[in-house]
Parts: sequence; structure tokens; C-alpha cells
Amino acid sequence: MNATTPHLFSYANVSDRAFVELGAHELIEVFFLVIISLMGTLGNLIVISSIILQKQALKNGNIFLINLAFADLLVSMILSHVPFYC
Repeated sequence: MNATTPHLFSYANVSDRAFVELGAHELIEVFFLVIISLMGTLGNLIVISSIILQKQALKNGNIFLINLAFADLLVSMILSHVPFYC
């Protein structure tokens, strides 16, 4: 790479304090996103484990609930970390 080609991961426009300067609104938003993500993850893990651990509960309807809980688990773990800006 020569001197005229910019580096792919150039951080020239990012200040050293970019990740520290959060206002009250951003802190509240991060707090609630973390709480929602943790509650969704924990709740779905409880649903999945309770149905799997009770052998008599493994019926077609409950297997469907496991699939729904697993899909919601993925959403609560991945998509809740994406901020929603209008």
C-alpha cells in the first residue's frame, strides 16, 4: 500500500473520547436496550428449558412453542442491540 491510498480502517475522523461522550438520553437508551435484551434472552431460555426438561410436555404444540421461543431468542440477542432512530 502506498502513501496515497487510504487505509481501509482509517480512524482519522474519530476522536479519542468518541466512546466516552454519551449524553443522558443515550445512556438511558443503552440501559433499556440491555435490560430488554437480558429479559428476552432469559425468558426465552426459561421457556425452552422448561419444555425440554418435562418429557410429557414434548408434544407438537409445545415443539412449535420451542421454535417460536428460539426465533425470539435470536431476535432478542441480535436485533435488540441495533438502535432504532427515526
